[in-house]
Amino acid sequence: MHLTAPTVHGNLLSVGTSNIDSTGSVLGFHEDGRIAYRHELPREVKWKPASRDGEIYVAGLDGGLTVVATDDGRTLWQSAGADALVGSPRVVEGRLFTIDVRGRLKSVDADSGSLEWGRDLDEVVSLPTASPNTNN
Repeated sequence: MHLTAPTVHGNLLSVGTSNIDSTGSVLGFHEDGRIAYRHELPREVKWKPASRDGEIYVAGLDGGLTVVATDDGRTLWQSAGADALVGSPRVVEGRLFTIDVRGRLKSVDADSGSLEWGRDLDEVVSLPTASPNTNN
């Protein structure tokens, strides 16, 4: 089993898991260690969940996103992904940001899961080219 780094939100702590059968879960814990919720997922969770206003945003290794309510662990919305995500999702001002293995940055409406925009980063980021050192 793989565990993500924890996310702290209010008086709860959440951790994502990945299992050998390519499934996962997100677990919420109270301050005293009691389980607040457990939500099983059909995908592995490799990245630290994001949190906002009683919601946990979980990015699956398969690119899928799931939003879980911290009060009872119910699914608020989920979406399938086309490509594996890299790194933890981030929630900023009602938008959920992710990046996939193809270098595509996406902005998703955090309330509905609707894609707002996507941008291929290789269009705007380029590696510097090596040039001869002329300062010898």
